[in-house]
Amino acid sequence: MKQLLLLFLLSSSMFSQSIDLGNVGLIKNKCVDKEKKELYVFYADSVVVFDLVKFSKKSSSKLEYEEGLLGETVCVNSNIYFIQGDGGKVYQLKENKIVRIDKSFTHKMQINSSIFSYNDTIYRYGGYGFWSYRNFFTYFDKTSSEWDVVPPEGSKVLPDGTQQSIITILGDDIYVYGGFKSEKFNPLNSVINDEVWKFNIKTKSWKKIGTTDFDSYNHIVKFPV
Repeated sequence: MKQLLLLFLLSSSMFSQSIDLGNVGLIKNKCVDKEKKELYVFYADSVVVFDLVKFSKKSSSKLEYEEGLLGETVCVNSNIYFIQGDGGKVYQLKENKIVRIDKSFTHKMQINSSIFSYNDTIYRYGGYGFWSYRNFFTYFDKTSSEWDVVPPEGSKVLPDGTQQSIITILGDDIYVYGGFKSEKFNPLNSVINDEVWKFNIKTKSWKKIGTTDFDSYNHIVKFPV
């Protein structure tokens, strides 16, 4: 397991220099464009772009958007998207405007899901809603402008549903670990997820890799009612 976690750490991007972002308390969101090597920082009424090669400010523009819509960001092919945290709404940054591009709604069934991109597609895994946790992937279909499920049809086993999971992608394998899952006999409580699972996107199959070292049974988090 230590080798697996070390592999996860080595796959993360790390910077040895720093960028002055000013008053970080005013930042609403941020997103990295790995292809252009740019950092987008979103404030209440503007977006500032930083050059991650020169570690300097590149541009600053006024920004138009509906108040409160800045959800979690994901960058795909240098396009920046904002994913609603408690529903399926999807917005895209186009010039200096953030516009809605989906045909979904605020379903509140994947709260705190893990959002990421794979092969030019936006995915989300897990999440919480209606006293239960999800244990499947959904993806945003650009053709229909709606979300669809990834059926684990190649699996004989399935992980427990979780929220706030950590996602690491290595080739066609998606590793899911950490986060929280429901306490078995009391869905109002959650416990730390200590299992590590691998999902192969090609075969649509799950495999349990193992468990992490920490003791989840002594760490219980109670949801507010």
